[in-house]
Amino acid sequence: MTITKKSLRVSKQVHMRMLRWHRYLALLFSVPIFILIFTGAILATIPLLRDYPGPPPLEQVKAAVTKFEQVPYQYLMFRNDIGEARLVSMSAAGMSMDSASLYSGELIEAKPMERFYVIVRHIHKTFLSDHQWLVELSTWALLVVLLSGAIIVTRYRRRTTMIGWHYGLAVVVLVPLLAMTVSSLVMLQKHKQLKATPTAMAANASSVMGKSQSESVALDVDQLFTVLTQHNAKTISSIQKSNGDYSVTFVDQDGLAKRYDGDAMTTLPPSTGKFWSEVHLGSWGGVASIGLYAACSYSAVLLFILAFVVLFKRSYKRWRAKRSRLARVPVS
Repeated sequence: MTITKKSLRVSKQVHMRMLRWHRYLALLFSVPIFILIFTGAILATIPLLRDYPGPPPLEQVKAAVTKFEQVPYQYLMFRNDIGEARLVSMSAAGMSMDSASLYSGELIEAKPMERFYVIVRHIHKTFLSDHQWLVELSTWALLVVLLSGAIIVTRYRRRTTMIGWHYGLAVVVLVPLLAMTVSSLVMLQKHKQLKATPTAMAANASSVMGKSQSESVALDVDQLFTVLTQHNAKTISSIQKSNGDYSVTFVDQDGLAKRYDGDAMTTLPPSTGKFWSEVHLGSWGGVASIGLYAACSYSAVLLFILAFVVLFKRSYKRWRAKRSRLARVPVS
């Protein structure tokens, strides 16, 4: 059996069914999908405007942690999404409180670009609401729109019209958009699993509270970093402090993730979270893949706008045609 280009096309009945799903879902979820795409395009652009420094030495991290001893915090985490590696203190609600540069060790205020980034990221992740189900539902709707679009373009014919440009752009950006959407759904499911089970922070806090004073060994910053140096720590992911005890998650020189809880060192199992995060952000290929994702994101915005311009023009033509028909009907 010879496979021809014509045989790869779907039947007209399936094509029309997918076209209805594609249009109706895109219309029904037009606002949340556009927010996801537009904010995603902005977030994909910001990394291209900044240089990303490498991981700072432990001595500089130690200086920043020492600075935070003057500030009450729930736990500390590292952020490098603005291009300047910082140690950020987080409250129990997960909101950023203060930050310290890992290169100067000084407490610093958030810059306008960082504040803008945080706001856009918050919109992208939550739609400025507590209804996480809306973000997840909109992402599923976007996935169906993309999959139905993938079937629709099998009957694509080159045309120099707006709908032709819509089809052409869809062929170019379909695979990256599917990668972003699927990876976001995977990360949403992982986030739900983490919320359903006690977090490492809460579990560690409860274990610390349950310790007797004789069992608890409170280390100061110098002793903590001496222990980390002895265990060949390369980069630190997070630092939690509860009742004077530290819980540190770090990566050693061999690439193994470990957690130090003040009295025990634990090797953590390998996680697929980093893989899906790199697929979603486009960081798997460095600047080239990030640039590709940014271009595809803005192309998706244009794709969305073209679709609604086409729908508006068609609806307007039908309305004009209906008015002209009614105008020609004689009044009895």
